[in-house]
Amino acid sequence: MAYALVVLTQREPNALDLVDSMVVADDSLWVRATGDDRLVHLCDESDRVLVSIEEAQRVEVEGEVERLLGNRVTAGLAIPYWWMEAWVPDSAPDGPAVAHRFAAELTSRLGGAVWPPAPPEPPERA
Repeated sequence: MAYALVVLTQREPNALDLVDSMVVADDSLWVRATGDDRLVHLCDESDRVLVSIEEAQRVEVEGEVERLLGNRVTAGLAIPYWWMEAWVPDSAPDGPAVAHRFAAELTSRLGGAVWPPAPPEPPERA
């Protein structure tokens, strides 16, 4: 099952915010956009997708995010704010850490929160 991450930002992310946050996440990765530019992929040197990041959506309804993720996630955020989702495929065990570094940098720039707040522990190798 893919790993999902929600990034809430107080201010709307622009292209520079996104690119700079991607570089902080891992400056060795490549960015590949989809045909409609609503989704970008962070890929390694072999073109393997580590993280897919969806275009930000404006949240204007009080309580909408709290209903889905709980009250603690939105503490300190004021309507409107921005919702982004990132997904990590099962084939990228290092992807959750990359996604969380991206999210941490983006929220440090724009204010906000990340859910879940930390990546899962990597599986033990046999």
